Amino acid sequence: LHAFSSLLAFPHYISYFNELATLAGKERLLSDSNIDWGQDIFYFFDYVKEHNIKEPYFAYFAWPDPNLFTKVHYAKICKPRAIKIFVSVMRLIGFSESDDCLRWLLSYKPKAIIGGSIYYYEIN
Repeated sequence: LHAFSSLLAFPHYISYFNELATLAGKERLLSDSNIDWGQDIFYFFDYVKEHNIKEPYFAYFAWPDPNLFTKVHYAKICKPRAIKIFVSVMRLIGFSESDDCLRWLLSYKPKAIIGGSIYYYEIN
């Protein structure tokens, strides 16, 4: 079972977790380079294009700057409110003390998980 599920993770191996860890919430178990290197940014570009999302809010950690390819609004939304927002896992878990204001999103289920390291939320 593990071998089969790891093959299904292709090409998202960096953010892959086995089935037991996934049940616990992988973003709660590891951080930094264990899960998010910015590897899914091009999947993000594909997602916003396919879903016709214009100038999305994005709390992003890594390189390259998304504005090189599409217009985004950088978001640091520290209190719950109605919003459609993309968040890289590193920003979601609050990698540093000064960067933990998006943790409130952990109480919501993401509408989509893009490539394993970018979460998309639609909060009403």
